[in-house]
Amino acid sequence: MYSIWRQPEDFKVVDHGENIFQFFFGDEKDMLRFERGAPWLFKNYIQNLRRWKEDENNAKIYFVHVLIWIQIRGLLEQFKTKESGRKIGGSFGEVLDVDLFHVRGEEHSIVKIQVNLDVTKSLRRYSKLAGLKNQQLEVALKYERIGTFCNYCGFIGHETRACNFQIEDSLKGEVEEEKWGGLVESRPDGKKKECYER
Repeated sequence: MYSIWRQPEDFKVVDHGENIFQFFFGDEKDMLRFERGAPWLFKNYIQNLRRWKEDENNAKIYFVHVLIWIQIRGLLEQFKTKESGRKIGGSFGEVLDVDLFHVRGEEHSIVKIQVNLDVTKSLRRYSKLAGLKNQQLEVALKYERIGTFCNYCGFIGHETRACNFQIEDSLKGEVEEEKWGGLVESRPDGKKKECYER
C-alpha cells in the first residue's frame, strides 16, 4: 500500500489481527488523498477503509460499507439529472456525490452516484424509476472498481469457484445460470461535465 499510495511521509502500519490493519500518515494531505481515492484495490480485493476513532475498540469495528461509484445506464435524456441520481442512490443508503459525466468516445452522458455501499448484500443489477404517465423505467447499474466479484451470487469479495451458494446448489444438482457477469462491473468511465446543473 505504501507504493500504491505514492510513498506517504512517515507512513506506518499496525496489524491488529483478524485482517484488521491501522494505517498512520505523517501528513493530513496524504490521508485526504487516500480517502478521496477510495475504493482502493489490493490484489483485486477492495481495501475497506474508514477513519479510526480514538474511543473505538478494534474488536468491535465492522467494515460493512465501502465508497463505490455506480453508473446509471439507460436513463432517458430528460431523467439525466442529479435529482434522479439522488433518488436512485437513496435506495442504497447514504449518497456522498452525484454528477453527470461525458462518456469517452460517445456522444451521450451518464449519471454517476457515489454511495456508501453495504457489502453484506448482493449487488443489484437494475433499478426502477417512475417515468412519464406512471410507467416504470428500468435502468442498468454498473459498479466501478469492485475488484473480486462473484458472478453467481452477486457478492463482492469472492469468485464463483469459492461461492458457498454455488457449492450448495451443485451438491443439490440445482446450479443456476450466472446472472451477473459483465453486467454489473465497469471501468471508471466519463469526465465530469462542467457548469451543468439541473
